Amino acid sequence: KAVTLALGMSLWFLVPFIEYMQFDIRVSNMETRGNFSSHGIFLNELLDMFPRGVGSSNWVEYELYNDVEMPYALGMGMIIAVVGLVICLCKCAKKDEQVKFGQICLRYGVLAAFMTTVYFPWDILTQYCSLVGEVIKRIQFPWRFLSIATLLLTFAAVTFFNVAKEKCNSIHYSAILIFVLLIIFVSANYFM
Repeated sequence: KAVTLALGMSLWFLVPFIEYMQFDIRVSNMETRGNFSSHGIFLNELLDMFPRGVGSSNWVEYELYNDVEMPYALGMGMIIAVVGLVICLCKCAKKDEQVKFGQICLRYGVLAAFMTTVYFPWDILTQYCSLVGEVIKRIQFPWRFLSIATLLLTFAAVTFFNVAKEKCNSIHYSAILIFVLLIIFVSANYFM
């Protein structure tokens, strides 16, 4: 019963996947080796305040001549909350379990965000070891680490809001929360 139920619930993925496998489409080939970093994003794209919600993934040379690239921004609300957590970590003398968890998420989230950029040495890693090169080739695009960065930095941002709720009075906490929410709405182009 459980296997039948699991297969039935997975049909939304399995049917298109099986159909896709019938075609001779190759998305990972050896020509991408040594060119992986060119699919990374620039720091200004990662920290963009007003990203456009259209476009596709481009490599660096194409991007210079085309203006329709998909948005890669973390969002200003996220960045403000992460900066707030960094300030809290600098000021907190006693770190409880929640703050330690936020600190770990912050470190690995920033690392994952850095891994999405053109500045991370992907091409050097692919040349260093063939096994690492094969794994990197399967990843295909460095910006795929953006989802990991977003998840980890979201945990860090939630830690900031919980620490701010404990440390600040209710008026200051409400002001911080309203400010971040306004930044999120403005940077998401809701009012533009």
